[in-house]
Formats: sequence, structure tokens, C-alpha cells
Amino acid sequence: MDRSGGRIGDRVPAPADDNRPGGGDAADEVDDEPLGRDAPVGDRVQHGGRRRHRVSVGVCLQCRAMTAPSPDVTVLVPTYRRPQRLRRLLAALVEQTAPFDWELLVVDNDPAGSARQVVEGVRPAFDVPIRYVIEGELGAVHARNRGLRETGGRVVAMLDDDVVPRPGWLATVCAPVLDGVASGAGGPVVLDAKVTRPRWFDEVGIGGYLTAHSLGSDQRALAEDEILVTANAAFDRSALHRIGGFDARFGPRGRVQIVADDAHLVRELMRAGGTLLWLPDAVVDHDLPKERLTRRYLLRRAYWQGRSDWLLWGTDHVHRRFGGARVGVTLAGSWFRLQWRARRADGLHHLSVAFHLACDVARFTGVLTQVVRTSRASGRVSPG
Repeated sequence: MDRSGGRIGDRVPAPADDNRPGGGDAADEVDDEPLGRDAPVGDRVQHGGRRRHRVSVGVCLQCRAMTAPSPDVTVLVPTYRRPQRLRRLLAALVEQTAPFDWELLVVDNDPAGSARQVVEGVRPAFDVPIRYVIEGELGAVHARNRGLRETGGRVVAMLDDDVVPRPGWLATVCAPVLDGVASGAGGPVVLDAKVTRPRWFDEVGIGGYLTAHSLGSDQRALAEDEILVTANAAFDRSALHRIGGFDARFGPRGRVQIVADDAHLVRELMRAGGTLLWLPDAVVDHDLPKERLTRRYLLRRAYWQGRSDWLLWGTDHVHRRFGGARVGVTLAGSWFRLQWRARRADGLHHLSVAFHLACDVARFTGVLTQVVRTSRASGRVSPG
């Protein structure tokens, strides 16, 4: 039910194939300028000739042989006004070791550039290149798509700014993608074990609303209805470009907490013929702030998950009458009946089971809400 199609929004253009000797636009002769890795993307830089050439992540697209080689891997970290968590993540990345060249790219989604000081503060501790850019359009998808346009590595390893990768994470998560075995790979996201859980919290059942993710202890290819999460994943950059990157209809932005951006990305990669791997040894620990470990937060999160579910599932049915409303109601009803039976079998007298059911109701409500919105839009899906 999660494996539905959809159009791609906010598409990421494929890298230009412009390596022809002497290629590029003519420009007035200027003094030679060194080409650094922090040269702005799209700028024209004079370096040893009479032409100003376009720069992509510090690499001249016309004179690639004259510049520093691109790294094998770019670690992409989008961030938004969480300086302490970002500082903790970067401190953990300093300790990562890998048998390949890599760089760090931090995309600040705060137009004020609030993360710049954090990045500059840790720069001396890194022995790999660090790039910092600002993406002013609010939303995790826009930040990640900006990162895909800026990245220099042929593999893009993704982390959220509120996780901490365990030792060996970088080498493990990137290996099958670098080897050409898979288009993408990812591993477990474990919620902070130091935080006390309330009795009503069913971590196995609803921990995913807080980004917990596990597909078992065996390395294997993903099944059709399984996903990786962008809090812990690595992808072949060219494969991401071919599918257009992240769809801008998905992903949280401001008060609109639509999710499923990673689910949509994984689905499109699979539909394009890609193989995705589950790597149980590539582990990250995820922050568990107390303000999210509340009934109110989790019920709202479940509701927005339902909204996102139909935005994802429904894209195969928007051509139907009323935007596939009948299909949506039928699928949502079938899903809820399964959940009700499972919760009843677990015993509704248990606090954790009862609250799990409450989250199921909230999610079901979210699905129906999005079905109605889609129907009213006469086939035009509007997540806002």
C-alpha cells in the first residue's frame, strides 16, 4: 500500500556533462585566481587560462584535471536552529574513519545563518574538507535538494542534525554503494537509551513516530514495502539525480508537518530498478527530547503521518474520480480494522496498548483528512 507512484517536484538537475577541453563561455581576460573548494557553485573563476569557468563544489567543470579531485563521499547534514545538537553530531563525525576520501557539507535552513558559528568552530578539528551553505527556502526537502546540487561525492551519506553516528558508521553505510552493489543503504536509528520512557509509550509499536527505525539484525535487500530513513542512509548521487531528488510535496516545513519524504525517495529508487540494502551494523543514536515524548506530540505526529500516507499512497489514484476518494476510504478502513484487531489482541487494558490505539485513530483521521482535501482539489494534491 505504501508503494504508490507520484510526480516529482523541486527536481534536482543532473550534473552538466561539460568536460570538453576548452569548453565554457568566453570572458574577458583577468588575473589568475586560485580555485578553492569553497568557491561558490555557479561562479566563474579564472585559473590558468583566459576563460572564467563554472565551479561546481570547488571543481571546475571544464578543467577538472586542473583542480583537486572530488571526494568519494559527501556527508550531507541539513540543520535548522539546533546548534547544540549539531555541535554534538559534528564532534562524532570528527571521530569517523573511512578508507575513502570524504567531505562534510552542512546545509543551514536558517536564512540568518545560525549554524555558521558552529561549523567554523569545529573546522580546525576536521582533516577533511568542510562546506557550509545556506538554503533560505524553509523545509527539510529543500535543504536536502540544495545539498544534492552542491555535493561533490559520487555517494551522498545523509544524517539528521539530531543523531550521533556510532564508530564505523561512515565506512559501513557507504561501502555497498561505493562498490556498486546497491543504489542506497541504511541502518538502524536507535532512540536515546538514557531517556526514561513513560509507561504508556509502546516503543516497538509507535517509536517510528520519533524516527526509531529497525528492519532486523540481518543484512539484506529491502522488500517492496520497506524504507530507509534519511537520518541514516547513503545513496548513489547519480541515482538520486535520475529520479529528480526529493519531492517537494513531502517533508516537514514550518507548521506543515508532512513527512514520508524518505519513503517517497526509496520508492522511486526501487521503481527505477535500484537495489537498496539494510545494514544492521550502520547504527546512529537519535535524540529523544522530553517535549516530544508526550501524548499530545505523538497524537499530532500520528495525524500528520496519516496525512502523509495518503499523499504517498494516493498519487497512484489521483486520476480517478474525486481524486481516488473511494479507494482512499477503502484502504484506510482496511488498515484501521487490522490495527484494531491487533490492539484488541494485545489487551486494551494495558496503558501502552490503549495509547497505541489512540495513535492509530489519529493516523486514520489524518488519512481521511487528506483524502477529502485531495477530492476537493479534483485531483490536485495539496499538503498544506
